[in-house]
Amino acid sequence: MRTLKPQAFFILCIAITIVSCRKEKNIPSPLTQLNAIAPATQTGAGRLGCLINTIDGEVFASTNQVLQQPKASAVYTPYSYYSLLISGWRQTTPDVAATITIRTDSLAISQGQTLSLVNESSGKASASYGVANYADGDDLYKTIASKPGTLYISRLDQTNHIVSGTFSFDAVNAQGDAVHVTSGRFDLQYRTY
Repeated sequence: MRTLKPQAFFILCIAITIVSCRKEKNIPSPLTQLNAIAPATQTGAGRLGCLINTIDGEVFASTNQVLQQPKASAVYTPYSYYSLLISGWRQTTPDVAATITIRTDSLAISQGQTLSLVNESSGKASASYGVANYADGDDLYKTIASKPGTLYISRLDQTNHIVSGTFSFDAVNAQGDAVHVTSGRFDLQYRTY
């Protein structure tokens, strides 16, 4: 009986490994997508990010400045109107831009608070996802009361003007199509008016 030499055995193992490898469709996992957003921070880092339609969906990530244009911003009026406006945008192609907007209307907020994202009205919080397509028109998805999302304020620093937190929501457009926004987080310095 003839035995395999160590070099021949090694080559045979490599050949079997190469032949048995199959190329799989490269779909990023939600965890990989989440890592692309940016870490959750509470320092006013100028970040807003989330996952859109989580399974084989897209990463929405805004950073503070590109081409002198703010990509993520916040405005907070802690008196009289009690309004918070958080927004972020990203250019997906030269003709298409996407936006995320979260707002409160006549609703006082505080650190550690969780709010329901419903519809745009006094005393409520709401969210929207919009796509501006210069060739095909705009599409706006808004939260609705029957499918509330959540907004959690993890930091509200009124001395250093920092607001941080997390969000998730489902939103619907005029045709009834839905978009699923998950793993949202923001860390922004806000302006007051």
